Amino acid sequence: VKGGIVYPIEEKITPCSAGGLERCVKALDPTAAWPTPLAEELGALGIRCVNASDETQRPRFVEVVRGVRAMSEKFPRPQLFASAPSPSASSSAKGYGGGYGGQSEPHSPGYAMGSAAPYMLELAAAEDIEVSSLSPEQRRLLLTPALGEVNGRLSSPVGRQHQQELFEAWLPNLELRSCISRLAFEVTWRPDQSQPQIVARGNNPVALGGRLLERGEAVPLDL
Repeated sequence: VKGGIVYPIEEKITPCSAGGLERCVKALDPTAAWPTPLAEELGALGIRCVNASDETQRPRFVEVVRGVRAMSEKFPRPQLFASAPSPSASSSAKGYGGGYGGQSEPHSPGYAMGSAAPYMLELAAAEDIEVSSLSPEQRRLLLTPALGEVNGRLSSPVGRQHQQELFEAWLPNLELRSCISRLAFEVTWRPDQSQPQIVARGNNPVALGGRLLERGEAVPLDL
């Protein structure tokens, strides 16, 4: 409203009305790859913080700190550098700009990586660096599920927000690295480690087998 004050959360989420949490979760930024259980837990806490009808329901600062700390322990970031035997490549995907800034090769789970990371990506080429100068751990991106099973599939997000240390090693040039999407794509698979596929998520293009993928497009990976 011209000349007035606008409260987008109050207008779009209406947190004090029935269904506020559902509207909050639905309005999440899809590129941030929020795990649904975490979004629901944090959203519920946030809605309590802005309770305008009953201030006694608002949590105290100490309760907020404890709640957020408990969430960070309950939903830790995936480990970035875990050792794994070197498997052979069987398929490749390449990202440009907001993809993942280089060429990586997905590998099948036919090696002892453990149940937490049935797949991995291995960097094959990148701008301004010699891949051979990186340690084996720095060349590998373990695909660990970000949350539990959703719609019958597990999912591992890939992007600047999720593998910060890896992208700093892969793209030392800050200008190039800042072009990487926070969430470039996801690799998903069934709990029995079958039917792996890549889902493009970023605003910048991702290519697989020489073909650019549309945002939101899911393509099977031939592993």
